[in-house]
Amino acid sequence: MKTYARIQDGFVAEIVAPATYDSDFDLEADGKIHRAGEEIPIEERFHADIVKVLVNVTGLNPMPQERWAFDGEVFMPPQQA
Repeated sequence: MKTYARIQDGFVAEIVAPATYDSDFDLEADGKIHRAGEEIPIEERFHADIVKVLVNVTGLNPMPQERWAFDGEVFMPPQQA
């Protein structure tokens, strides 16, 4: 399951948790069968404009949080005053 950070102006605006299908169903348009508990692809959950500002943070340690800075490669926690 994948977790994403939505980046806005160089900062984490939100963390997007994984989502799964609630029940089994087939999608007539593409012939795919989706099973309950299977992860819903991020491209099916959000518009392409949102997907392009998401960064896969699955497995990062420490896991970035809202308001962390992101320089395009590295996440940094907020500076302490």
